[in-house]
Amino acid sequence: MGGGRNQPAQLYLGAANGAFNKKILPDFERDAAYEDVSAALLDFDGDGDRDLYVVSGGSDNKELDKILEDRIYLNNGNGVFKRLPLSLPHTNGSVVAVADFDKDGYEDIFVGARSIPGFYGLSPYSFILRNKKGQGVEIAYKERYGMVTDAIWTDMNGDGYPDLVMCGDWMEILILENDGSGVLTEKTASYGLAGKNGLWSCIALADLNEDGRPDIIAGNAGLNFKWNASDSMPVKMYVGDFDKNGATEPLIFYHYLRRYIPFAPMSQLISQLPVLRKKFTDYSSFRNVQGVGDLFENYKENLVEEKQLTELRSMVFLSNGSAFRAVPLGFYEQSGDITHIWIDSEKNVFYVGSSREFVSEMGAADANKGRKLSGFDKNTGTFARSESLGLPVSIKPKKIVSGPSGRYYIPANNWWVYVVQQ
Repeated sequence: MGGGRNQPAQLYLGAANGAFNKKILPDFERDAAYEDVSAALLDFDGDGDRDLYVVSGGSDNKELDKILEDRIYLNNGNGVFKRLPLSLPHTNGSVVAVADFDKDGYEDIFVGARSIPGFYGLSPYSFILRNKKGQGVEIAYKERYGMVTDAIWTDMNGDGYPDLVMCGDWMEILILENDGSGVLTEKTASYGLAGKNGLWSCIALADLNEDGRPDIIAGNAGLNFKWNASDSMPVKMYVGDFDKNGATEPLIFYHYLRRYIPFAPMSQLISQLPVLRKKFTDYSSFRNVQGVGDLFENYKENLVEEKQLTELRSMVFLSNGSAFRAVPLGFYEQSGDITHIWIDSEKNVFYVGSSREFVSEMGAADANKGRKLSGFDKNTGTFARSESLGLPVSIKPKKIVSGPSGRYYIPANNWWVYVVQQ
């Protein structure tokens, strides 16, 4: 279990009776200053046991700060992990996913980054690290894929090689196909996923419609939300140094009552961009603002990135030949954000959510902490039943993972773990 800033990570070893015993690890204690945001087990050095890659994150330090460096801990075979002195990415990370994408016998590492601290809206670098036979890593890919939140390696096209699927905020669900030699090419459009930009928190894969290809269940912000988004009326974000002070600002516009309006109120915009004070002296002068061009006539000169949202519903994407067919999840699943999904061997879907902390102007969306979906109909792409997991409204569940004897473990803030018996 990863810890927050100045909280060491904790390792609990499972016992035969279903209990967990904490193991004290000096290297975890020594690295307590790091904020752990994601972790994955892998056999990094090829010795047959599972090592640990931990992603560091946090938005209160600048990018490349040493406190944002990821870490690899090698297992001595007895559950004792020692940090490997190795230079790794220094980003506000979000996710790690491992697979031997170049088929050399050693597991490689994708590290997704969530944002650039202090510059919301800009796409940070994410990395694919090639494992150099346990002696180190080299950067195979360093790309600004977007504000990544989740990623999975899987064979999407049935050729036997792991492809990479990822999602994120203000992103499409991206698919990078592997040609078999470790060369990855983006194929999002050919899978029918282009233009479905959302606030995607998580993805899970299973062959729900039994066609031999993985389907995608993706957690989004849902419809209990201040914004509405569609292809014809997307939410728009413009990121640039519009006041030329050396820092970028995100300017967001959404559709409301037949027109676009700024998400930020006038007082907040002027506080962020004092140069607008002379242009908008009262609310009457501000009320007709419908786009970034009404704020800055020459905004394109200072525009760095432009993004949009077209889909806020959590979805099932069913493989349909070479492309996917999109089917929204049910009513309850749209009542809040879905932040993690687990699919069992019977294709029952468990999820948790309503834990993202949006800005106060969005309001709270904490009505749906988690549910179980069952009875999938492969013809309609819908689930017959949606049952509450009975979690307390006050918690912020982070993940749901399966345990023995029908137990599901749901870690929340401050090392609380809830157990659901099915």
